[in-house]
Amino acid sequence: MKQTKIDEYTFRYIYDLYFNDLCKSLNYYTSNVEVIEDIVQDLFVSLWENRENVSIFHIKTYLFTSVRNKMLNLLRDSRKFEILLEEHHIDLNQPDEEQSGFNEELYLLTREAIDTLPLKCKELFLLSKKENKTYKQIAKEKQISVKTVENQMGIAYKKIREYVSEKVALSILL
Repeated sequence: MKQTKIDEYTFRYIYDLYFNDLCKSLNYYTSNVEVIEDIVQDLFVSLWENRENVSIFHIKTYLFTSVRNKMLNLLRDSRKFEILLEEHHIDLNQPDEEQSGFNEELYLLTREAIDTLPLKCKELFLLSKKENKTYKQIAKEKQISVKTVENQMGIAYKKIREYVSEKVALSILL
């Protein structure tokens, strides 16, 4: 078997040949182009930095397996963060003084995410979480159906999870 030696010319050739296909292969896991390109770019940076120590016999297999593993690790880490977000009650008025740095970061990310919600969705979410109102109380106060409140809360949770997951994913990559 022939081992691929990575010099500048070979690296450029491999990069040009596989970059787009590697990105496309990650579309199965996410449609976030930024995250996909960051993962692929990170792989190529790592490959270049370790070119003296790397022994690769099947470059295509190596590249596709590496980006898939990086994506799966990222998704695993993001999911752990989402679970923590769901499990830990975060006071939306003020973070607990006893909260760890991690929980404080989670609190700040959650506040940022809430601020990005559409106005009506944000309003209903804050009535529920900040003022501890039930969906029924919110529906009566806003003169809307309980089902509308449920739908808006579902949207709010989804958008908050996506926002926090994306920020965590990006911070892991950086």
